[in-house]
Amino acid sequence: MIENFSGQFLLRERPSFLARLIGQSIIVPDDAETFADVSFWQAGMDWSRYPHRAAILRVGQNVWKDSEFEYNYSECVRRKIIVGGYWFYDDRVSPQAQADVILSAMAGKKFAMELFVDFERMYGGPFIGLKYVKQLIELIENKIQCKSIGIYTGYYFWLANTANDTAYYPFFAPRPLWLAWYSSAVNVKVPQPWTTWTHWQYGTPTVDWGQPTKEIDANRHNGTKSEFEARYGIVTVPPTTGGNMLKGTLKSTTTSLKVRSGPSTAYPQIDGIYTGDTVYGVLDAATNWMHLSKIVRANGATQTIDGWCSAAYLDLVDAPEAGDIVVTATLKSDGTVVGTWTRK
Repeated sequence: MIENFSGQFLLRERPSFLARLIGQSIIVPDDAETFADVSFWQAGMDWSRYPHRAAILRVGQNVWKDSEFEYNYSECVRRKIIVGGYWFYDDRVSPQAQADVILSAMAGKKFAMELFVDFERMYGGPFIGLKYVKQLIELIENKIQCKSIGIYTGYYFWLANTANDTAYYPFFAPRPLWLAWYSSAVNVKVPQPWTTWTHWQYGTPTVDWGQPTKEIDANRHNGTKSEFEARYGIVTVPPTTGGNMLKGTLKSTTTSLKVRSGPSTAYPQIDGIYTGDTVYGVLDAATNWMHLSKIVRANGATQTIDGWCSAAYLDLVDAPEAGDIVVTATLKSDGTVVGTWTRK
């Protein structure tokens, strides 16, 4: 059984210094959205520790669905993570056979982001070339729910393996490009027929994003956070208004705490809080549950959220922020100020 992950073969094509001097360079926006792409390679991904709000999931390859696709998709949906996907194109199998698996895997599912056809390796099969990649896209387009269908590839791989297929470039030119480029941001180059890229896979850093492996594929979007939100219809939850804005951390006796969609254990879990995280929100005195508006993870990542957690496991302090107006305030004997804060 063939099981590959995006970038596995393109990692071998790190450009030389001379090659980096040729071609178009694109600079990534400073506040570009960061996210992972995930496959069977990260089997047992702990999505409760994932610090980002988007992810691209491997759907499969050849005639096989990725063994982790169903789990990853359900976890992302449950945690309100924006999802896209990729299919590893395999020239040993007909476009129709591959399309059948994609359509089956996507039945009843929806990607807010794109589905990308991963074009990064030649196996020497009978379905080599853009003619067949085009056929695969045509077989699934408008039959699955996703933003659009794009291409994942590497700059040098694409140029080397499509030189005789330029007649098909007009079909691919308007499609989103997810570009694998393992070099510095200023050196990112875009292959013809594209003039820009949608996502950039920049490497496999050693970070803790919930994966059991040491490393994970990391990506950035070509745009500001607000442009990312506009592209995928993300509605940012505004800060909680009124009430006493508090911030909290887990008590020393607690290592993790569930975040739920409502103020009791009857509501489903949508996220989690862990040692080192800081949460912001308003306390509901009637239930002693905290209505969260923001989580700052231990690694510094900030996550906007609309969720609830039990305040019994939190150490809480007042959290006025820049722009807040003090409605009432009391000076305590220890010199601290407590009061009611509202958003400006």
